[in-house]
Amino acid sequence: MKRQKKRNQGLAMPSILVMILVMTALVGIMSRASLQRVFSAGRLCDRTRALAYAEAGANEAYSVLCTNWALRSNEEAFPKKDFHFGTYDATVVPVDSTIAVIKSTGTCADETVEVILDVKNFGGSSPGGPPEGSAWECTIFAEEEVYINGNGDVDGAIHGNLQVRFNGNLEITPGPIHVTSATKIRVNGNALTPGSLTAPSIKITGNNESGIAVNKQPYPTIPFPELDLAEFYDTAVDNGQVKAAKTYNNDIDWSGAPGGVVWIPGNVRFKGNCTFDGILVATGSVRMEGNTNWDTPEGKAGTIISRDSFIKINGNVECDALLYSPGKITLGGNVRLEGQIISGNDVDINGNVEVVHYGYVNPSAGSDGSNTDIIGPTAWQK
Repeated sequence: MKRQKKRNQGLAMPSILVMILVMTALVGIMSRASLQRVFSAGRLCDRTRALAYAEAGANEAYSVLCTNWALRSNEEAFPKKDFHFGTYDATVVPVDSTIAVIKSTGTCADETVEVILDVKNFGGSSPGGPPEGSAWECTIFAEEEVYINGNGDVDGAIHGNLQVRFNGNLEITPGPIHVTSATKIRVNGNALTPGSLTAPSIKITGNNESGIAVNKQPYPTIPFPELDLAEFYDTAVDNGQVKAAKTYNNDIDWSGAPGGVVWIPGNVRFKGNCTFDGILVATGSVRMEGNTNWDTPEGKAGTIISRDSFIKINGNVECDALLYSPGKITLGGNVRLEGQIISGNDVDINGNVEVVHYGYVNPSAGSDGSNTDIIGPTAWQK
């Protein structure tokens, strides 16, 4: 019996040693796998950072080209940039006058990633001109409806996203006039002016005596262009040109205002003659009535902006300016306007609007040579 017990104890010892060896090997394998995972995770993190840097470089180069397409041949416009964990280095290779290739390399630790972006200049407009297909190309633009009641003299284009309605004969001189709408055009009378009408739905209740082209087809909705007015406010404050919100019964002369911007925090009403050649921004409504002459020097045009309300011009008014408001713009009486009307609501013209001549007015201060062409990506490669 004792001899059998000793034999069993001798067999157990090798088994225990084998188990210990197996467990040791398993722990070693698991430790190695864990270390490998940590190393792989580190490399993945570095590669993700390198990709982010490369994409940031491509985006920065694209932004530069959108601002000024002519910089595509200027290497100094795309400097290498260092970050805490790595760098990006973007280069632009011009292909021809309209196509360029952006190559951006991002690095982090031992990881390097390159992204390639093909961009194209699709054109649009020359520097200082209105962006193609925008509201700025219109003499009269309404995000909703345009109503013209009475006689008018309009030169250029009229667009209303919801409707353009002529209550009476379409008799606008000198013509031709080009009217568009994303929804419908209505002429409650005879068409006596040459030009074109383009909308999905067009109706002329009278005769088309002028032979105006009637194009019943889809037409795109044009968005109301938003203006950032923060710079205008800062300019007015810096130059002491924040005026009182009130009714101005007497003649005023704000021509040559320092900075060229007058800011009015509230509603303003002009009942006398006003001479001005800059930008007027009222946070409330703008009313011009009586004998108002918004006079500007030859070769210049002003800008009248209602930030949060409406613009209403009534009476004997002469105005060389851009009228811009997210609200309704109303013209009535004997009005002579040279410039543009841009409304985020309706445009309502009543009475004898003697002249509405198109003249593109860029409400920004000056130009740095940047372009308004449309620059877009055509291919992306990682």
